[in-house]
Amino acid sequence: MNGPPFSVDESQVNELFAFAKIQKLYQHDVIDNEPRFKSKGLKYFNQTLYHISW
Repeated sequence: MNGPPFSVDESQVNELFAFAKIQKLYQHDVIDNEPRFKSKGLKYFNQTLYHISW
């Protein structure tokens, strides 16, 4: 699906912030709370929270 919102996967986070300490704090599939995206055929919609420090 074209954005926004734009998908950023974990490898992109690691690449963009390779100089920093990255800690994944939370990940949750919220597709059941997002009927608009579910109706477009998405099977999952993960929201992920990272703590990035340097």
